[in-house]
Amino acid sequence: MSFRNLLSFVFSAIILISIVTINFLPNHLLPIILITVSFVTVLQLMTQKSTAPIWQILYVFSIIFFLCLKEIVGVLNLTDIDNSSIGYNYSSEAYNKAIIYIVYFVSGTYFAIVFLQGKVTRIPILPKKNITNVKSFKVFFLICFFFMLFDKLSIYENSLIVGYVDAVHSESSNSVFFVLIDILYPVLYCVLAIAYRGKTISSRNFALLTLLFITPYFFTFLSGFRGEFICKLIALTIIFTSITKYPTYYYVIGGSTVLIGGLGMEFIRFDDSLSLLSMPLESYFLAFSYLGNSFDVIPLAIDNQAGLFHGWKYFFGGPLAIFSFEDTYSDQGILSKPYLAQHLMSIIDYRRFSGGSTIGSSVVAEIFLFTPYLILPCSFFIVWTSKVLVKKSFYSVLFFYISFSYFENMLFIPRGGFLKFIDKELFLGVLMIFILVILPNLMTPSKKKNAQ
Repeated sequence: MSFRNLLSFVFSAIILISIVTINFLPNHLLPIILITVSFVTVLQLMTQKSTAPIWQILYVFSIIFFLCLKEIVGVLNLTDIDNSSIGYNYSSEAYNKAIIYIVYFVSGTYFAIVFLQGKVTRIPILPKKNITNVKSFKVFFLICFFFMLFDKLSIYENSLIVGYVDAVHSESSNSVFFVLIDILYPVLYCVLAIAYRGKTISSRNFALLTLLFITPYFFTFLSGFRGEFICKLIALTIIFTSITKYPTYYYVIGGSTVLIGGLGMEFIRFDDSLSLLSMPLESYFLAFSYLGNSFDVIPLAIDNQAGLFHGWKYFFGGPLAIFSFEDTYSDQGILSKPYLAQHLMSIIDYRRFSGGSTIGSSVVAEIFLFTPYLILPCSFFIVWTSKVLVKKSFYSVLFFYISFSYFENMLFIPRGGFLKFIDKELFLGVLMIFILVILPNLMTPSKKKNAQ
């Protein structure tokens, strides 16, 4: 065992011991544990020579970005922020524990990256099976594109009249037809992506198809719904980085544009008089702090855990709710859907909960309610899963679709949960892939055999 590996083992052991002892220590010793874990994490980073792949960097950035950003902005005194900007108070003990749990999670992420860097394997050049009937899939894709464009443009135009919230939750966007189109559209794009990887579609044509694919979501971005456009863009970047070397300016220009646009939309979607060019600089700092509001969910969950009756099920909230069709913001929804965000809101302010409001969620809070001892291992497992999926993305349409769904939600893992992507949309998407791609491939050999 090398000296560097020995240090990694010692550092990991120190953090694991800290996790075990934290629940048995008095409150005044919590800052000492926090300083120890933070120092150990910094030492761990100093012992490493290599740089993490871009998709792992994005993952770590998302953890810090959503969970710690409000605190970072407050510490630097960039803007005047109170201790709980979402309007709910929590105890100082819960706050200190929340910070430590976040550091555990981020430390586990770094340890995972360090471990996985030495286990890199090449991405396969071609998928196992080429896509047939590519022209038919292109036609279906273009038909869905026009329906999607109509739907998203309708939402955008409606947002100019009734505002962001009412437009995004309008009847047209929730109709069964457009919901199915919304699910089928990325499925068809994933089929074309595998066809492109199998050299059935030229690079120029696929670039055009990708531009068409992302365009409808840009209009939902303009209407105020930021996540759909930004996360799809980031997911595609993460997946295609495995087979394509993007120039540095792509990340600088693209990242800056997405960041500025996303932060600016925080205020523009609620105030028609504002634009990206007219917003004061302080508003961008304030928007930064708002993006870290999910950090507050962790101390709130710690303080209110006695009233949260689902326990370990919060971590598996998405998969367990696939077959539940109850209204999420209702008493029956609370009973059948283990969503931490809705449960917390129902306990803290039932009036706002019944009106459809939520305070967000956090994977750290969900794991804590399961057991705090799994915070470090789960963060390791999440990075390992990310590495596996990015390597398998171009094996088949099914792998590409699962990877795309996963990485699309990855930026929101600190807010939503590790298994958030396993939902009704993924279930129906996989079913469509089975009907459109897998089933025809299974039937083809039997047809040939019968013909002989």
